[in-house]
Amino acid sequence: MKKILIMLLIFFLANTFTMAKKENLTIIVVGDKSYAPFEFIGHDRKPHGIQVDIWKLWSKKTGIKIDYRLMKWADALD
Repeated sequence: MKKILIMLLIFFLANTFTMAKKENLTIIVVGDKSYAPFEFIGHDRKPHGIQVDIWKLWSKKTGIKIDYRLMKWADALD
C-alpha cells in the first residue's frame, strides 16, 4: 500500500512541478496526525516532524507553496 502511495505521490509531484511554471499553485499535503516522529501536531497546534521538514524544503527549492494538513489517517485517505 505504501509503495502505491509513494508512486502516486511522485506522479502527482512531477505533474504539479510542470504545471507550477504556468500557474502560481499551492498543493495540499495530508498526513497522519499521530505518526511521530514523521508527522505530528506540536504544542503550537502546527504540523511538525521529519516529513513536514522534507516538504518545507521541497517547497523552498521548487517555489511551490504547501498547505500541510494533519488528521486521522482514515480521513487523510478519503
